[in-house]
Amino acid sequence: MTRTAEGPDASAARPHRLGSWLPPALALGLAGSSVAIGGVGYERVTAEPEAQVSFLVEDDLPHGITQETVEAAAEGRALSYEPFTVHVVERELDWDEYMHGEIEDAEMILSVGDDPEDPDLVLADATRVGISGLDSDDRYAVASTVRETFVNNRTIGHGPNAVVGAALTAADMHFDEGGRSPATWVSAAALPLLAGVAIMFLWVRSRGLERQRLQRFSRARLRLARVVLELDVLELRFETARAALSSAGDAVATDSLAALEADWDRIRQDSLRLARREQELEYAWLGGPAPRGSSGQTVGETPDWSDLERFEEQTAELQRRADALAAASELRAGHAGSGSVLDRLALPLLQSVDEVLAQRSRLARAAGEGTGESLDCLRGARDELLALNQEAATIPARSGGDDGDDGARLVAEHANLLDRWEAAERRIVGACTALSGTLKAHRREGHPGKKALRRDAEERVRRRVQASSAGATDSLDELRATLGLKHGAAGGPMWAAERVLAALEHTKLAAEPATGGISEEGWQAVIATVGMILPVAAGLLTGWAAVERADVNTAFGRTLQGDQPLAALDVVGDLGAVPEFEEPSDLRPSNQDSLTLEYVQESMARSVEFSEDAALLPDHLELHVALLPADDYISYTPRADHDYRIDIDYWDIVDAHARIKEEVGAEDPEVLDPATGEVALGHGILPVWLLDEATFAVGYTMTGEISSGVDSRLGTYSFRATDLLVSGTGDFEITLGDQVANTLQDLGRAMEYNHQESVKVDTTSLFWLVAVAVWTGAQTLLMIGVAVVEAGRRGIGTRRVRRQLAGLRGRLDDLALGLDLSRLDMVAVLGADSAIDGRAEQADQRLHEAGLVTAWREVQALERLPRREQRGADWESRVTHVEKLIDTLAARETDVATRAEELLRTQRDG
Repeated sequence: MTRTAEGPDASAARPHRLGSWLPPALALGLAGSSVAIGGVGYERVTAEPEAQVSFLVEDDLPHGITQETVEAAAEGRALSYEPFTVHVVERELDWDEYMHGEIEDAEMILSVGDDPEDPDLVLADATRVGISGLDSDDRYAVASTVRETFVNNRTIGHGPNAVVGAALTAADMHFDEGGRSPATWVSAAALPLLAGVAIMFLWVRSRGLERQRLQRFSRARLRLARVVLELDVLELRFETARAALSSAGDAVATDSLAALEADWDRIRQDSLRLARREQELEYAWLGGPAPRGSSGQTVGETPDWSDLERFEEQTAELQRRADALAAASELRAGHAGSGSVLDRLALPLLQSVDEVLAQRSRLARAAGEGTGESLDCLRGARDELLALNQEAATIPARSGGDDGDDGARLVAEHANLLDRWEAAERRIVGACTALSGTLKAHRREGHPGKKALRRDAEERVRRRVQASSAGATDSLDELRATLGLKHGAAGGPMWAAERVLAALEHTKLAAEPATGGISEEGWQAVIATVGMILPVAAGLLTGWAAVERADVNTAFGRTLQGDQPLAALDVVGDLGAVPEFEEPSDLRPSNQDSLTLEYVQESMARSVEFSEDAALLPDHLELHVALLPADDYISYTPRADHDYRIDIDYWDIVDAHARIKEEVGAEDPEVLDPATGEVALGHGILPVWLLDEATFAVGYTMTGEISSGVDSRLGTYSFRATDLLVSGTGDFEITLGDQVANTLQDLGRAMEYNHQESVKVDTTSLFWLVAVAVWTGAQTLLMIGVAVVEAGRRGIGTRRVRRQLAGLRGRLDDLALGLDLSRLDMVAVLGADSAIDGRAEQADQRLHEAGLVTAWREVQALERLPRREQRGADWESRVTHVEKLIDTLAARETDVATRAEELLRTQRDG
């Protein structure tokens, strides 16, 4: 992977720099495409048909259908998204016309002829409609619907308008490319926008991670630079220690020298290797100078950010080994600073031991009074270790120098001190092992196993060492290894003490009743699971809902919006011929009196008030009620299966409707459109068939509305005109005015369901489009929501930790103010009563003050950091570590004061 110069492949080594501009550019491009798709979609969804449908009408067609009347009826109403021509004939169509749509002069051919024996009331005759360009799979559905629309309009009295209605239905079902579903376009526009937002979010997050990685790389480089810059000083210390150990000449000095030389050679080699590796990483990530040598990496391998962790670990390990070698060299050579080296070993260990000793009462409750002997042994070993620590601080002064015989004596004394130090550590391990065994014998059900305790103890040791050094990188393990101190069979003295504390803590937890709540890890798992399931569920449910809405027959379940009352009511015919009820009642008017505008309006208003499926009319309507002697217009027969119904021949109704229009139009010319002969818009004719002197039947309303669309109810059911309910023969009859009101409300409902367009959409594509869009949107919202929550949590956590740091400053002030009293209690009071002339107490006090200085310096360093650096996990971790150290120092202060007070009280009482 070594390169000697910049070349064409130089940029390949910088993958994070190559595409730094691509994600925002891609996100902007996606946002632009989303706007473009939204603009196209808005135009398509809001588009209105503007192309006029053309008609070619043959001569001599029935129902008043001519070229002139059809064109007049189509003016301003027969509009389509795509222009097309309709050829109107009466004959039967050829196979090629209706099956293949082979039409010479038009895009659609419509036959208005009929089979007198089959008026298409049950199944519309699809062979009377031909449409060009229609797939064979859709031919029958479209052709039969178009023909059905024509028959529906003819049933309610239309002729030219029936042709126009058929053309409008064909325009909707075939002559329209579709794509006007808002769900489709909203989803299509949302997808690139959401993808762009997600890309920007991930890009910003990746940039933040990249900055963090670069910061980590900078810290690792700084550690390496410090080691490399201090190699000369380290070499001087090593050479001094080698000279002292060589002059000693004994076997112990020889072995120690061999260990120091091995460490020194390894540090030099690793420093050179890591310096080369740093150059390679800098070249790959930061575009620095090309490396001049190889670090042992595979040739051609491009480093990536996964190599950062290894580089960090290696530089941290190198720094720890260098610190350990410097400290071991001082101690082995007997320098004046050798006491501080043993302070580093003693401080965390004695904190662990002191915490075990402070748990005497809990140990007695958990394991019985048999723990007292082990605790006494542990205290003796602790005092011995402190005495050795104090002795180490005075060896150079007592020896007088480090040259010649004095130097050899220093090496020997320190070697002997280390032997006694290890012996004291073994006593600590033994006492703690005995305590752990006693706790194991009294273990309760639910107590963790051996592996769990080992992991817990190792974690506690790690936190203890970090706290004693205020979170700084510590080389305690490397120093012990360099000095030849064994960890012991059970894992070392500190590990043994922390294992006792871990076992005691688990014993306390096992004795407490279970709360039954979900742990924090459990809640995190639940939240992660919900975060994965919810977007998927939301996408699938929304996709199904979109398909259901696109596929649903819109003729059902629609909320009616009609709010127009009947505008006018005019009675045509002899009102006195209307039959009355056999038994008059004071609660209702007569049929003749109820046939007024006011009564019908009130009846419709009452129905709307008491029924959710009722409404007024959607448009202005002036009604003309035609009172007609049935025998003069139609032939009818009573239903054999129903006493109160009659059947009317369909062709009689068609002819009668045409005749009624002419007669009513003769009395009131405004009722008919002069250009088409159809009922004009805004007008309606309702025939009331007078069957005899006692009975009548209300027919179907003819209006200027044209039935069209896929779900129109206007004129759809022929029995509304041919199968009528007879009134006047029962005891529970409603008035004619109420029947008119009910008929008008049925008409209003049918008008609201009229002119509905078919939804031309691939339901499978719609499902996945909507589902993926909603899923992407939910994921994006979750990502943004998590980011906002995390930012809020970090902000709250940062403010909390700053308050915590301010509180630590106050606690340090209190400890500093009580330092003189602490010295008196420990050295003058407890030291005076010591069996080893107060050496242990003096060392204990010195370690306490060293820890206090460490905490003070760390708090000052944390407070002096710029505000932008007073955040993040590393900073919070440092505050936590220094708080742990201050807690330990405060607990020790309280314990010393208590012990000194008890000693003074005992002496006074004695």
